[in-house]
Amino acid sequence: MVMECITLLFQAGRLAEARALADTGLDGLVDEDVEATFRLHLALVCAQFALTEVAAQCDRALELSGASPPVRLHLRIMRTFGALLEGDFAGAAAAVDDDLSAARAAGDRMAEVLALNNASTVAFHRQRYGEAVAQADGAAGLASTLGPGPHRLWPDIWTAWVRAAIGQTDEALAIVDAALATAQRESRDPDTRWWSMCRARVLLSAGRLADARAEAEAVLETVDTLGLGKPARNSSAYTLASVALRTGEPNALRTAASLADWMTSQDATTMKRSGAWTAALVADAEGDVDRAMDLLEETFAALGTPAPIFSTPQDACDVLVLMRMAIRAGRHDHAAGVMHEIRRRADLNPDLPLALEIARHAQGLLDCDGDAMRRSVTVIEVFPGPVARSQVLEDCAEILIDGHRAEAIAQLDQAVRWYDAAGARHDALRLERRLRDLGVRRLQSAPSGPAVVWASLTASELAVVRLVADGATDREAGEQLALSTQSISAHLRRALNKLEIDSRAELAASYSRHIAAAQ
Repeated sequence: MVMECITLLFQAGRLAEARALADTGLDGLVDEDVEATFRLHLALVCAQFALTEVAAQCDRALELSGASPPVRLHLRIMRTFGALLEGDFAGAAAAVDDDLSAARAAGDRMAEVLALNNASTVAFHRQRYGEAVAQADGAAGLASTLGPGPHRLWPDIWTAWVRAAIGQTDEALAIVDAALATAQRESRDPDTRWWSMCRARVLLSAGRLADARAEAEAVLETVDTLGLGKPARNSSAYTLASVALRTGEPNALRTAASLADWMTSQDATTMKRSGAWTAALVADAEGDVDRAMDLLEETFAALGTPAPIFSTPQDACDVLVLMRMAIRAGRHDHAAGVMHEIRRRADLNPDLPLALEIARHAQGLLDCDGDAMRRSVTVIEVFPGPVARSQVLEDCAEILIDGHRAEAIAQLDQAVRWYDAAGARHDALRLERRLRDLGVRRLQSAPSGPAVVWASLTASELAVVRLVADGATDREAGEQLALSTQSISAHLRRALNKLEIDSRAELAASYSRHIAAAQ
């Protein structure tokens, strides 16, 4: 009962009351091992609702001389995890090797899973991506031998996140979709929401903006009722803000700014840094590059150090976005710092083609080297998703425009097409204005009537519409598409709004007319 009350207080953000109740609830406990176990469980709760409390609760428990060796081992590893959540990278990095050795020496496979996951996170922040992937896979594989249970959730999610962050979005999405289907089949609603959160983040990395938004909105609708906590809210907020910057919808942009403010107001360094990055993106999109630079002072200061920069997991191409910001602001010192970081990543990951091409592209961007830019275009498939590829084309076009006008215009035109395909209409319109300034008017096919509206549906929205029009319930559609019922509802709601339809019956009739017209 005490633990349940403490959990509810943390969920409500009433940290002082939660701490006081925890201390009161432990009064009179004679067995220090029981108290240590209690605080270990409390740390697990804090990992969702009060990130800066995780390490503090573990420290209190580790002071108890009567804590048993197994409990002490798990407390040590949880404390390292708390340091990572809080942004204390140096503390976490100093502990991971000893944690892993101790877990293996004890033969405690659960502790080894947690220690491996921490080690993978440290390797990721050190930009040793091959090592991070190997350790993440090791943690997930070992967790699978322990049977079903909540211990599998975070290692499995981390394996997907790491791959998405280094540009392997197809592999990441395959992991997520398989796990999401299993969670739905077994009616594990909290796990389904966690996987939807992860899916939203991977879809964002892949440039599938409408689908990412639908997943993130579905998560935020249930984040409190299912007790998912701050990590899920933070990830979903970042996803929605990033999509808003690409689509340019006024309401979404206002929401993006407020989400950035919320993230920045949090205690944990990781949350603050994620909020600062989001706020800087908003400022840069509004043309206020000086404010963007001010918001990112800590980020620039972290360059060249083995520490979280944007928070985690960042996308591989975010360093190019940072480079562009510094160049637009005329901050060549910052641009040089970003270049040093990019080269270091490439040197540490010689087997990762994306890291090498990012380094080549960034150097060409810094030097205004047209030949280097052309090299990026020839290997553009290495860059993950249509948004990242469009940005590469923009970089190349702006450097080539004075001496190679026709080539640059063709690149801008292709970038518009890719932005449109991703749903990044704000970016597409911006480039269309740029082309008009250059005296170019793009010829576009102009379908009219209902065909225009139906063409505006995303692939996911259309897939949901097909099933619902045939009479499927949200749950049935979710089972067929490996999506949660909340995600199905979000896709359906957006489709109905676009089609200006109020009911499923009307949707079925409209879909029949659309199919007949297409034939």
